[in-house]
Amino acid sequence: MNRILIIATAILVFILALLFIFNSILRRGSPAVNEALITPTSVPFETFNRKDVITAARSLAPYESETFRYDYSPTLDKMTVQEKTPQGQVEFNQWIIDQGLSELVGNPELVAFDDQASTGTSANSSSSNGSFSSELGKQKSDPLDELLRSLLAIGLGLTTPATGEPTVTPAPQNNQQSSGNSPSGSKTYYAQCNGYGDLTLPSGCTLCQSGCGPTTVAMIAASYLGSQYNPQTIVNLYKQRGFFLGCGGSYYADAKAMIESLGLKTTSYMSYNLDTADRVASDFKKYIDAGWTIFTLANFRPDGGGHFFWVTEVKGNNIYAYDPYYGKSSAPPIDENSRYPFPKYRLAFGVKR
Repeated sequence: MNRILIIATAILVFILALLFIFNSILRRGSPAVNEALITPTSVPFETFNRKDVITAARSLAPYESETFRYDYSPTLDKMTVQEKTPQGQVEFNQWIIDQGLSELVGNPELVAFDDQASTGTSANSSSSNGSFSSELGKQKSDPLDELLRSLLAIGLGLTTPATGEPTVTPAPQNNQQSSGNSPSGSKTYYAQCNGYGDLTLPSGCTLCQSGCGPTTVAMIAASYLGSQYNPQTIVNLYKQRGFFLGCGGSYYADAKAMIESLGLKTTSYMSYNLDTADRVASDFKKYIDAGWTIFTLANFRPDGGGHFFWVTEVKGNNIYAYDPYYGKSSAPPIDENSRYPFPKYRLAFGVKR
């Protein structure tokens, strides 16, 4: 009898083991199993040819998904990953493994992460077709500030489509000084690659490479509040407030918070789905006619190229802006429609004193 019991127990254990193995195979696509893939490879990093791996990794850049943005930083000589949501790193690791480059997983010698993603809740904002906000005069954002810190728009330093290398510093251009109170008069223009272009950002890279966000904030602040607000001043304020500013660019929500902290008014966000100028011009004009100017994020390349600039005029479907990069060689404001169908608009909000 005892022998039968021992045999029956052994068979049961064997069946349970088979079920466990079978269940593990079935769950291979589940989040729990996928998270195991983020652990570093067991092969020592030194055994890889770093130059070959970086060359292969760069061939995939830039790449952007809903949860992360992947690019190459020549300053760091590493790939950079901007986590747009808390799941960004896990999904990046799965994606890069699928591309046959598991050497990048968990390897700080090859990849630099920005893990500034945070959580938040959805809030009232304009619809994706860019309808005019009913809260035109709203000064403070609602929970969108927290949501956009993690989900939205990183204004990146522009790169050339062919290689992903930073644009070269253009010839110097004199700044136009502000009258201080109203952008209907003279305004201050700063080019992110001129004068302050070599300014090092708190988390790496330079203003020229990745600083369109703080440069745009500086133009707005100097035009409304006075010439004491230049790119150096704004970069220092970003650093003091703990806002991310580096090779991955900067956050849209941080720019809004910075502008508000200086005592300027902002509206609710206008959200767009990579719309062209003819789709957003009427919205922008309503704000401008009501005394606002527009802080804007748009893409300038089919593969991304997020960039911040300051819209000050709209004539018909033509949108004119103080652009910290593209405005470097022309008297501002420049006609952004000159690159139609780009820029393709993603987000905006109104600004005034």
